[in-house]
Amino acid sequence: MNLKNIKVPTDEIAALCQQWHIYKLSLFGSVLREDFTAESDIDILGEFEAGFTLKPVKRI
Repeated sequence: MNLKNIKVPTDEIAALCQQWHIYKLSLFGSVLREDFTAESDIDILGEFEAGFTLKPVKRI
């Protein structure tokens, strides 16, 4: 899948969602508009399966 000249690795994203129990992953913001550029960030919203959440990452 390509989005605004960005190759979207759907297989890898699906695996990440499965690993983290994300049932819905959405993009929003400038990535969906014509004003998206190489300097823009990519806004992502993930919705977790019931009973799961993003766990804090431990820093070493």
